[in-house]
Amino acid sequence: MIDVNLKLSSQNVHLSCSDKFSNSWYQYKRDLKDYCKTYIEDYDSGNVTISVNDYLSMQNYEDEFASMYNINFSKDNKIDRFESNNIVVEQEYSLEELNKKLHKEGFLLPNNSYKRSLTSNQEKNILKMIKFSSAANFSVPGAGKTTDALAFYAFQKDTNSKLVVIAPKNAFDSWDRELDICFDGKHDSFFRLVTPSKYVKDILKGTNRNLLINYEKVRNIREELDEYISRNKDSNIIMILDESHRIKHGTKGKTGRAILALNHHPKNKVILSGTPCPNKTIDLISQFQFLFPNKIFTESSIKDDIEPHYCRTSKKDLDLPKPKRFEIEVDMNEAQVELYNLAYHQIGLDKKNFSLNDKLKILEMRKKIMWLIQILSNPKLLLRHEHLGNIPKGILDGAESPKIDFACNEAIKLASENKKCLIWTNFTQNVDTLQNRLIDLNPTFIDGRVKVAEDEDQKKTDIMTREYRINKFLNSDDCFVMIANPAAASESISLHMKCRHAIYVDKTYNAGQYLQSRDRIHRLGLKKSDKVSFIEPYHPGTFDERIKDALNDKIDIMEEILNDNSIQVPPEGFNSYHDDINTGNEPFLDIEDEQLLDIVNEIEPI
Repeated sequence: MIDVNLKLSSQNVHLSCSDKFSNSWYQYKRDLKDYCKTYIEDYDSGNVTISVNDYLSMQNYEDEFASMYNINFSKDNKIDRFESNNIVVEQEYSLEELNKKLHKEGFLLPNNSYKRSLTSNQEKNILKMIKFSSAANFSVPGAGKTTDALAFYAFQKDTNSKLVVIAPKNAFDSWDRELDICFDGKHDSFFRLVTPSKYVKDILKGTNRNLLINYEKVRNIREELDEYISRNKDSNIIMILDESHRIKHGTKGKTGRAILALNHHPKNKVILSGTPCPNKTIDLISQFQFLFPNKIFTESSIKDDIEPHYCRTSKKDLDLPKPKRFEIEVDMNEAQVELYNLAYHQIGLDKKNFSLNDKLKILEMRKKIMWLIQILSNPKLLLRHEHLGNIPKGILDGAESPKIDFACNEAIKLASENKKCLIWTNFTQNVDTLQNRLIDLNPTFIDGRVKVAEDEDQKKTDIMTREYRINKFLNSDDCFVMIANPAAASESISLHMKCRHAIYVDKTYNAGQYLQSRDRIHRLGLKKSDKVSFIEPYHPGTFDERIKDALNDKIDIMEEILNDNSIQVPPEGFNSYHDDINTGNEPFLDIEDEQLLDIVNEIEPI
């Protein structure tokens, strides 16, 4: 028998053997190398280093390896601790037991100042969440995911517990507010970790408060966070990912890589998302690897594997009014058709020499696909390319945007009926154009140029903050239009009490942003009699149709995985639309490199 010693250091497990020349040690290392994503061997000492996540995912085979290669594993205390933190054990609790613990922690007490209580849907969700040490909540926006997560925290917490929430920056206000409401103002508040990264290490050394961190920040301070969590190992840190689909790319993306490197520390974790698989089923794997690093999830079995671990309140459960979606054909003008065909021709030339091994060619093909989306949205978006000589001079003369014309006409019509509307576009230049065209309707906008308020005073007085603009749109009787960029405004905004109509000037392949943009005006609080409309102009026979089909396919996948047939909203015709109405940032395509050729092969000239 050989002794294999295991020691933990930050993100890695180091393995050394009492007999580095043993054949059993050689065979075991060979299996490790085949299995582990991270494998580093020191050939002088014979020692091996693997990642913590690789180690945890191999735990199920440890006894088999010990028997096969006659190994005695010897582990340090740190490894024993994080192994116990990641054991997956099911435990049933009654509603009485849940309420008793929540009452003890002061969570939504019967006499709370806000008169808030858990709904029956929330009680059902929380009882499922607390069955395991970690859980997922995929309820639709407005169903109370944040409250559910805080109830999970209250149930799992002890006197030393700390809460670490990773969320989009625009959701910070919601977390502050819900923490205050759920614990009636008697819980330690969050510390917002928004300071420059170079100061974070000193700040974390000097605080033991609950943390609220945005995803972008985590990428830059992963080591500091790791040190903070390790230092507070006795504090029972509970970690929550809000909008967890942001780590869908797993270790292939910077954000996913940073967050998954922390997943072995906390015993209790929660992921929250209304759109957990915006592209395909594989989007779920990294999110559940965060929850359960010692379990193996595969695309073929993911639906069955996750069923015990997630809950979802659907729009059907909330008894919301069924929205109507109108896909409306809009004709292109001649100059726009000429420009579209030119782009098609250039894509054809690029396709001849296209290679997935050439990053420059991949980038160029993505640019050309974005050109098509821009041309179909507003040809004037290509003015810069005309100035640079990428397209012929004068080709943009007369190439106006029929979709912007349509959106403006509909907004004016709705305003004449005293109805507010939300106009979505992925392009900053379109935001400015719509703002100028609709100036008589006193519009406001949210895109990447608009910041999140840092305090209550900014919310009320700073016109460049999201909160100020949302308040203007909701509460100013003469503000009839909000223009929004999905990348900046598709999350953490509720407009449904004053706005029931959304117009889409353009869409991309990003199904998550598209679905969440709809939820800004279709969410809990609406009456059954309220009429909600999604108005989607498109150019028939163009790339618009390919985007429609791709979004529908992605939504169908999510419906199937989540067993929720209320996500897809079938379109209605032009006539029914009129009958019914009368009664930031540059977008990213969200296309895998391998899909590019399939997509361009389906593009046809007009």
